[in-house]
Amino acid sequence: MGIYCLTRHSLLIVLMSSPQTTCVVLDWMPCARDNGVANRHPLVAWRFAPRNQRMKPTSGGKACGSPALCGLSAAPLGYKKLGTPMKEDYIDKDIGWRIQLKRKNETVDYVYKNLVTKEKIKGGAMEDAFKSPRESIAQYLDEKERTNTLRKAGVLGEQIARKIIEMIALLHNRGYESLYLDSCMAPSGMYWRYKIGAMVENRWPNPDCYFGNDTSSCVSGSIGGGFEQKLSWANITDTIEVIANKFQDTYPIILNNARCSNTEYVSWYKEMLKKTSPEGVLIFSCDYGPDYEYAFTWGEPKNFQMPMPPGFKKNDF
Repeated sequence: MGIYCLTRHSLLIVLMSSPQTTCVVLDWMPCARDNGVANRHPLVAWRFAPRNQRMKPTSGGKACGSPALCGLSAAPLGYKKLGTPMKEDYIDKDIGWRIQLKRKNETVDYVYKNLVTKEKIKGGAMEDAFKSPRESIAQYLDEKERTNTLRKAGVLGEQIARKIIEMIALLHNRGYESLYLDSCMAPSGMYWRYKIGAMVENRWPNPDCYFGNDTSSCVSGSIGGGFEQKLSWANITDTIEVIANKFQDTYPIILNNARCSNTEYVSWYKEMLKKTSPEGVLIFSCDYGPDYEYAFTWGEPKNFQMPMPPGFKKNDF
């Protein structure tokens, strides 16, 4: 026989049986919010963020001053039994992982280590949104396999972005030296946004060019990762040379305006390519800063910085 009492914050279950009465208090967990991360749905873009868990920012995120981020969807309702904490350090023999948990206040820090490969999963979560170690490990392995598949196909976000970055250099070599690239990261860190345009009197960005508005002055777009990604002028699986050829065919006016000598910008661009090889993703800003103070990368190589390219004039048209 049982008596159930649902309060605003807890569920009290009184189990009455002879010869004793047992009381169990279940702490009710509110549904976690997604903190505005609805635009993070491509799981294979710039980082792996297991749902409902706080993830430490990447090196690019640190450069942008990003806080630790939550995951991709709201946590389900659930409950926990008070006074019965999960074991802090143990071996899950069924899956071959060592599980280490550290609970402090309302947070859980965790380290999962594969006993064979020695790879680690580290992170933290609010206790009311904490997922089981097995669930987190399974999601990590699924994402790892998916990422490897996309990498082999050349369609990871950083691979597609790098093709565009190297396409600009190829077009410079064809005489379009005043063609510039203006790029940044979306607030989620999942999308690389770019604008490609022709400088005006060796200055950039072009005042007629802004994100989402393709004109005779520039073209813009956003890249996440995966086979569903698109370029407005080419296929993401095309080679760099084919992507450059198709850009020439699609945007002849932009390139005609960019056919001006600009040795300083071209030299800077070549140096940037060398320093960020092989998959560095060039950006100049992101929503958390800095904002057009210097050139840096999202992800690898870590701690990369260069002065802004020649010709940059912020709000100076």
